[in-house]
Amino acid sequence: MLNLSLEIRAGLIFVLSLIVAGQINRAIYRLAWSPRQIGPWSAPHPAVPARHWSDRIPVWGWFGMERESKVHGSWFWLRPMVIELLFAVGLAALYMWECEGGLAPAAKLVESTIHWQFFSHAVLLTLMTVATFIDLDEKTIPDAITIPGTVFALVMAALVPRSMLPAADGQRMLLSNPHDWPAVLDGPQGLAFGLAVIAAWCYALFPKTLTMRYGLWRAIKYLVVSVVRHPLTWLLTGMGLVLSVGVYFTWSHGGESWQSLLTALAGLAFGGFIIWGIRVSAGLAMGVEAMGFGDVTLLAMVGAFLGWQAALLVFLISPFAGAVIALLQRLISGEREIAYGPFLCTGALVVLLWWPFMWDRWGFVFIFGKWIPVGCFVCFIPMALMLFSWRWFTDRRFPTDDR
Repeated sequence: MLNLSLEIRAGLIFVLSLIVAGQINRAIYRLAWSPRQIGPWSAPHPAVPARHWSDRIPVWGWFGMERESKVHGSWFWLRPMVIELLFAVGLAALYMWECEGGLAPAAKLVESTIHWQFFSHAVLLTLMTVATFIDLDEKTIPDAITIPGTVFALVMAALVPRSMLPAADGQRMLLSNPHDWPAVLDGPQGLAFGLAVIAAWCYALFPKTLTMRYGLWRAIKYLVVSVVRHPLTWLLTGMGLVLSVGVYFTWSHGGESWQSLLTALAGLAFGGFIIWGIRVSAGLAMGVEAMGFGDVTLLAMVGAFLGWQAALLVFLISPFAGAVIALLQRLISGEREIAYGPFLCTGALVVLLWWPFMWDRWGFVFIFGKWIPVGCFVCFIPMALMLFSWRWFTDRRFPTDDR
C-alpha cells in the first residue's frame, strides 16, 4: 500500500473511514445510557418497516432511513449521515496532512512513524466522536469509551513508541520535554510512579458511595462495602493487575518503550488530575456538580494518547470553545446545563492540528516541569474560594434564583 500514490492512499482511507463511521453512529446509540433503536445496525423499532440491506451503505443508507421519521422524529437521519461523511473526509485529510509533514517535517520522520502516529490519532478521533455526541445527547460519557481507549493508548505507547506526538526535531515527545530524559525515571522511582498511576486510575473508576451524613466511621464503612460488593470492582482490579504486570515488564526492558509508556501514564495522571481538581473544588464551593466524572476519564484518555503537555493545552483551550457554544445555547434554548466533553474533544483536535505551532510558541513554559502540576493544585484553592464567594453573594443578592 505504501507504494501507491498519496492520493490513492487517502482515497482508501476515505472508504475505510466511511465504514468505521457507520460503527461510530452505531456506538453513539448503543453505548448511550438510554440505548435507542436508531440506525441500520440495530433491531428496528416495532412501529417501523423492515430494514433493507441497502440501509447499511454508509451515508447513502440514511436517505432510506427517512421512512422511520414518524418514530424517531423529522430529520433524525441527517445528523448521523453528516457524521459519516465529515468523519471520512476529515480522516482522509488528516492522513494527507500528516504524510506531508503537518506534525513534523517529513524528512525527519520515517514513513512507518508517520503511519503509526496517524493510526493512533485516528483511533483517538474515533473515540472522541462517539463521546462527543453521547455527551451532547445525554450529558454523560460512558466508561465503555474512555477505559478501552486509555488502555489502547498505553499499549500503543509501549509497543509502538514512535506513535507518540513528535517534538520540533522529529523525536518523540516525552514527559521530560523540553528537558532531557532524567535517568532516575529508568529506576525504581519511575516504576513506582507508573504503578501508582495505574492503581489510582483503577481506584477512581471503582463504583463507590461516599457520604459524610452519618459520620466519618460510617462513611468509610459504606465506601468499602459499596466498592467490594460491586462486580465491576473485580473486573477493574483484574485489569489493573494485568496493566501493572505490563508496566513492570516494559520497565524491566527499558529503552524507548518504557519512556513512551511512562509518558503516556504521566498524561493519563495529569489529564485526569486537572479535571478532577476542578470537579472537586468547584463542587464543594458551588454545592453542585461542576463537571461529570466522564470529563475526568475523557481528558485522562486524551493525556494518555498525546502526553501531559498536550493535555494541559487542551484544558486551557477548551473553555474558549465552551464559552462561545454555551452562550449560543443559552440565547437559543435558555438551557444552562452544558456538556463539557465536546469542548475537551474540540480542544484536543485543535492541539493536534496546531501542535507544531503550539510547541514552538509555548513549549518554553514546560521548562518548569513538575512545578506545573504543583501550580495547578495550588490554583484550585483560590478558585474554590472565589466560587464560594460568588455563590455566597448570589444567594443573598438573588435569593429567588433557581440554581
